[in-house]
Amino acid sequence: FIVDINPHEANGLVEIWLQQVESVMRMSLRAEALKALDKSSGSDVSREEWIKMFPGQIVLVVNLLNWTSEVTKAIASGENGLNSYLKESNGRLDEIVSMVRGDLPKMTRITVEALIVIDVHGKHFFFITFLTGSSFFIALEKQI
Repeated sequence: FIVDINPHEANGLVEIWLQQVESVMRMSLRAEALKALDKSSGSDVSREEWIKMFPGQIVLVVNLLNWTSEVTKAIASGENGLNSYLKESNGRLDEIVSMVRGDLPKMTRITVEALIVIDVHGKHFFFITFLTGSSFFIALEKQI
């Protein structure tokens, strides 16, 4: 936790103490996600190192935030931006596939496997939606 919880402040009321725990947990997760987001963009840390630095759920959330931002920029850049992003996405996917083929700690392996699934679905969704001219809803329906 980023803030200490004093159980005496709840005056014996478990509900108050649990609310404090929940509040501090949210603050802690937010702080960790912000650190991960900062490290993921514009840093000297490779993606492989970055994945190993943070808890799995934080990696997955920040990965999706970055994906959304990058896809938005690619769309705004037109066809060249879309094609460039597809190549970049394929390269990142190749990196994490090679990671999972190597020796990894169990929790890192679980995170990388989830990341591969999310990245593959994101790439396919992106490809179906924007590069084939399908509507958003048709692409979404194909993913479900």
